Parts: sequence; C-alpha cells; structure tokens
Amino acid sequence: LRTYAARGLIGTGIEGGVKDIDHVVALIEQRGLELGGERVSLIQEMRGDRLRVTNSAQIAIEEDLAIQAARASGDRSGALSDRQITEAIGRSPLDFASEHGKTQKAAIYALGRGGALSMLTGVAGSGKTALLSPLVDAWKHDTRYDTNGRRVIGIANAWRQADALREAGIFDTSAMLPFLARLERGDVDVDRNTVLVIDEVGQVGPRQMLRLLQVQRDTGCTIKALGDHEQAQNIEAGDAIEMLRRVLDPEDMPELLSSVRQVSARNREIADLFRGAEPEESDLESHEFKGAAANAHTDEENDDDVRNRFHLK
Repeated sequence: LRTYAARGLIGTGIEGGVKDIDHVVALIEQRGLELGGERVSLIQEMRGDRLRVTNSAQIAIEEDLAIQAARASGDRSGALSDRQITEAIGRSPLDFASEHGKTQKAAIYALGRGGALSMLTGVAGSGKTALLSPLVDAWKHDTRYDTNGRRVIGIANAWRQADALREAGIFDTSAMLPFLARLERGDVDVDRNTVLVIDEVGQVGPRQMLRLLQVQRDTGCTIKALGDHEQAQNIEAGDAIEMLRRVLDPEDMPELLSSVRQVSARNREIADLFRGAEPEESDLESHEFKGAAANAHTDEENDDDVRNRFHLK
C-alpha cells in the first residue's frame, strides 16, 4: 500500500514527505478504495510472520467461483459413457501400453465421465494435450444433442497456447480475452452441445474463470480444464487451480505425475528431482563415483571408469 501511495503522490506532490504516504495509507485502510466503480474494503490478516492484505470484492469473486464450480462439477448430464470413451480409445493411434500410458488412459476416463466441470493437472511433459485427442474424438461422435456431434472449442490465455490444442484435433481455438469479448458481443454461440477446453488453466484469472462458469450455468455447456500448478500463474490475484481443487471431488481432478518429455530414464529422474521428488538411498548410492575416482581431484583422474564418464557427461 505504501508503494502505491508513493506512486500516486509522485504525480500529485509530496509536500509532507513520508508523512503524506502514512496519511494516504491510513485513509485507504479506513475508507477502502474503488475497484471498477465499486467501493471495497481492505481485509488484513497475519499469516505466520507475514501480513496478508486483500479486499472484499476479491473475496466475493472467489466465493462465487467456488459455488459455481461445485455446482457445475455435480452436473453429469453431458458426461461421456465408458463405452463412448473405450470406442474412441480404440480408434486412436496412441499407445497406452506403458505404465505412463496406463496412467494417461485412466485420466482419459476420469476426464471424459466427469461433470460439467472437471480438471486434469499434470507435470510438464506428461502428455496432457495428447490424451485429449481420444476425448475430442468421443465428443465429436456424441450425437445426443446434435446429429453433427458436439462442438469443441479450445481456449487458453495466449493464442500460441490455444493453437497448440490443434494437435488434439481441436480446430476452433481462441485466446481467452478475445473469446470472452466475442461472448459479450454475442458473436459466438455456446450451448449444451458445446465443450470448452481450457489449457494452462493456472494462467486463467479468477474473474475470467468465474465468467466461464457463469456461461456454463446459463447454457449448460461442458468445461474441461488442463494445467500444471507448478507452472506460471496469472498475474491477477488468486490461484484458479487451487480454488478448483478445494471444491472439486477427487474423481473430477485426475493427475498425471510422471513425464514422457524426457527421453531417457536419467533425464526423467533429473526432471523429477528438480520438481522436488525425494530420491531413494539406493539411487544416491548408484551415482557415487567408483574406483580411483572416488578420491580424484581432476577430470583426468575421474576418467578411470565408464560409470564415472557417464556422470561427468
């Protein structure tokens, strides 16, 4: 608050010096402030040794988002059946025989038969976008609302992210803000036959997520969200993934915790360690230097055993 007060006072004059900053902050604490034409009050609370500050409007948004998310997740009217998902997987060229593939397959079933709102979270490289393709195929073959199948629209914070959903067979894509603007103008039709796929949902702000849930409430459409809690988040206050995790049932929140982006087992292990995985004692022992290199001081001395060359590389 002092930073913002100082910035404002730079433009208006700070004749009283630091005391002017103190006075402006005190006024904001007493009177609140105006956001989007609405008067809101500040709410402060100590968490540990840190002072957390928010406002009443933000809390109202997050509470409404939680209510709408819980309501949508309980609506199973547009869910795919196991038979529809199984047939789509059978038509898919993807191989789900590996351990990671079996996990992906389970996530496909969970996401497909979930409610009008469900969310898939997974680490980078886990194949979240790839596993969408059988679901997209199943939705396009679902003729309960329209003989042409269901309409699938891909949305993400940025155009580049939205266009990446084309790999899963979603060719109607849009960045988030233009899509919401088209909704407000009535330039895009969304109904119960529509499936909205949101990629990188962690970058979607609570206000945007709430607007989409309101659209779901009014139209009966289905929303499927994908994201990674560890990747970059939206700059707006609030964490969309965390809010959804608080209200969604476990069956509506499948997770992919293994990665296929790294080709070798060693690279996958390194990626897991950077994400905080705890190595087994045997893993640590297997990476200890062997032979004379255990007491070496130079690279030349290390090069006495092929296992040590691997570690150096």
